[in-house]
Amino acid sequence: LPIYAEGIWQQMLVDYENGSLKPFYRREQPVDMGEVPIPDRSIYDHSGYSCPCNYLQVSRGCVLNCAGCPIPFAYGKRIRFRPLELVEKELNHFPSPTIYITDDNLFFPGDRYAPYTDNLLRLLARFGKPSSWASAIGLPRRHGEDFMRLAKEAKVHSIYNVLYDSLSDRAIAGDQRALDRFREIYDQYREAGIQIWMSIYVGTDEHDHGIADKVLSFLQNVEAQLVEFVIPTPYPETALWHKVIRERRLLHTHWDDYDGLHSVYRPMNF
Repeated sequence: LPIYAEGIWQQMLVDYENGSLKPFYRREQPVDMGEVPIPDRSIYDHSGYSCPCNYLQVSRGCVLNCAGCPIPFAYGKRIRFRPLELVEKELNHFPSPTIYITDDNLFFPGDRYAPYTDNLLRLLARFGKPSSWASAIGLPRRHGEDFMRLAKEAKVHSIYNVLYDSLSDRAIAGDQRALDRFREIYDQYREAGIQIWMSIYVGTDEHDHGIADKVLSFLQNVEAQLVEFVIPTPYPETALWHKVIRERRLLHTHWDDYDGLHSVYRPMNF
């Protein structure tokens, strides 16, 4: 079941003060996104972050079910958006000039998702603050002329993309048609002045040692600007977690190493 702290956390504190803590606390129903409070950013340890951004979350949940992603487990498999009037209220609290939008699902196409993202871009355009965005899987699925115009007006300057989709896999493997399509979309963002920060998994069960040369060739072909490399990590309760436990390939549960930088299970071909 998804995990929600709002309401439950307050009840736990009351029980603690009364000496009546329960073994477990779980909220049975998803929190109304209109009830999510504006966080107290004064308690942040900014030294722990690489840039002085304001981190903004406007949705929870995801309709996808990628093997290693904890979002559907943590927040549910239905995307729920925060009312934009509350987002605007939170933006008024932001002291620094740069915003990082942490949501992984705002580039999904379709009438259920695209209008919210468009209106969010219009809201950001009124504030005039530069922003970076996260994107869940592969290159952004929206790259039409109107969308690119909205993104430019909103001063979107970079997008973080996890290349964990079929188009990216085929392009990295050397499929020329997939590579051409990837480059076409990538160039549209670059021409709009938006930098794509690519995150590439290395060490999945489909990879062998030849993946390094394939990735480097792919990056040269698309003239990549900014890249990170990530080792697949089986976060608890994800499909990957259950798979490696079932196959007895989990090495340990030293949680400090569950950061995408360490191997915590035995890959199939490494």
